[in-house]
Amino acid sequence: ICWVTDRVPPGGENPRHDNDHANYRDIKLVPTLQELSSEKDSWLPLASGQNHVIENPAVRLLDTNFRLLREDALFAIKSSISEQVRPWRNARVVGVNCVGPSRFGSKGKKNISS
Repeated sequence: ICWVTDRVPPGGENPRHDNDHANYRDIKLVPTLQELSSEKDSWLPLASGQNHVIENPAVRLLDTNFRLLREDALFAIKSSISEQVRPWRNARVVGVNCVGPSRFGSKGKKNISS
C-alpha cells in the first residue's frame, strides 16, 4: 500500500514548503520557518520502494538515508512546536533565597523556600 502523501514526489510545481526539493542535495540541513510551520507531511521514501523517484540504486540509497535521518532529527522539533504550551498549576519554587533590596521595605530579606 502506498499512502497518498507518499505518491506526491518532492519539489515539483506545488512544493510543500520552501525547502521541499527533488534533489536531496538541495535540501538545507537547518529547517526553514516555512518548513517547520507547514502542516503537510514530508515526503519520505517507502521501504518497499513503491514511491521511489530515483532510478540509480546508489543515489536512491543516499537520498533515502538523508531524508529519513533528517526527518528523525526534525520530528522532535516539529512536534514540540505544534504542542500547546500548558501552564503549570500548583507549582512551588523550592530552595530559593532572594537577598538584597526589594519592594518589601528595609528588611530586604525574604525567604521563598517555604
